[in-house]
Amino acid sequence: MADDGNIQAVAALIYGASLPDTPQEAMVRIGSTPYNRAANYRKDPNFGTTVQESLYKPGAYYEFSGGNKKIEALKKGKILDENLYKRALSVAYALENGTIEKSKDQFFHTPAEKIRQAKKKTFNYSLVDTNANVKNGAKGKDNDTWDFMSYKEAPKKKK
Repeated sequence: MADDGNIQAVAALIYGASLPDTPQEAMVRIGSTPYNRAANYRKDPNFGTTVQESLYKPGAYYEFSGGNKKIEALKKGKILDENLYKRALSVAYALENGTIEKSKDQFFHTPAEKIRQAKKKTFNYSLVDTNANVKNGAKGKDNDTWDFMSYKEAPKKKK
């Protein structure tokens, strides 16, 4: 049975991270990340055991750290871009109900964010595989794509 709280929270994430011309593929990949984090919480102590816990853990997602204007407005019951929110809600509903296949992604960063985090040593990029580089619709140097990532698989033990 679908969890309305998951749908609303994942829709907020997608909405907050997306731009009006963000492709649906990117929205699906963004929305898949909290499901994958919850499913793989043993790999990272920063992952939650549920979708909503994964989303709201401090520092887990920039979109929920207080700096995202769309999400801050959403918390007050205001939708700044109704068409974008409807698209985000549709993707979140499909992810929760299994009518869209989830990607395997656990993280998404812009190239500029990767540089910042590497300098601050707040994210260990040697532990992840980059799954795709997808246009996000932004216009501007270093912020027009996302790199989607997931933890590397542990090496298979030889029998």
